[in-house]
Amino acid sequence: MIKALLMWLVLGGVIWAEEYSSLPELTQIQSEVTRLGSEQYEDRLHANLRLEEWGEKYPRYLLTQLVSLYPQQDDPEVIYRMEILLKKWAKVTLFNVPRGFLGINFEYRRASRATESYIAVLSVVDGSAADKSGLKNGDQIIRVDDSEVKTFSSDQTFSQLIQQKMPLQQISLLVKRADKVFEVDVFLGYRPMLYRDFTEFELVEDFKVRDWLKQIKKGPSTNRNQPVGSFEAQSP
Repeated sequence: MIKALLMWLVLGGVIWAEEYSSLPELTQIQSEVTRLGSEQYEDRLHANLRLEEWGEKYPRYLLTQLVSLYPQQDDPEVIYRMEILLKKWAKVTLFNVPRGFLGINFEYRRASRATESYIAVLSVVDGSAADKSGLKNGDQIIRVDDSEVKTFSSDQTFSQLIQQKMPLQQISLLVKRADKVFEVDVFLGYRPMLYRDFTEFELVEDFKVRDWLKQIKKGPSTNRNQPVGSFEAQSP
């Protein structure tokens, strides 16, 4: 019984590793793209599901391959379905750059005779990265990674420094609490988006993606400032 269980675990691990460690070949992706124009509904559905599955695992890789295939298509049905996939994964991998979120309300306090400049933590958002790392009301942040707060020109400097980071990226804060000074490592979270912000963001992103689709329809470009198919295939 134990041998059988161990064998199942080993074989299961091998199968799992093979399934999730190998990228689909371009010919496989091309075959599924062709099936998007099939007269059979089931074929179109299965092809779309397969491409969606690959996109979930390897979004940038799939996008790269779809970009290379997109200009070659002349079937309206295939073009329509490819554009849905291209828009989705382009937003995820190219245009949607999330900002890091610490999760505090703060005030920048300039140096006085008694103290140096610091970021005063006024409150901590429940469940945020700051909350999980143990930051508390009244804490004084005096350094962010290698940047001393005393060199900041305003509170915007601190905000911009955090927002330049990516969610889940780790930062180091030097914190003063009462008479103690200690370092806190924080894994940033995702910045919450208000409905108004989200709507405006979606409009801007849709415009960018539509323009991007027009460009890649013309074929690959060497313009590195506009990702129109010139980026190289990458592993996830």
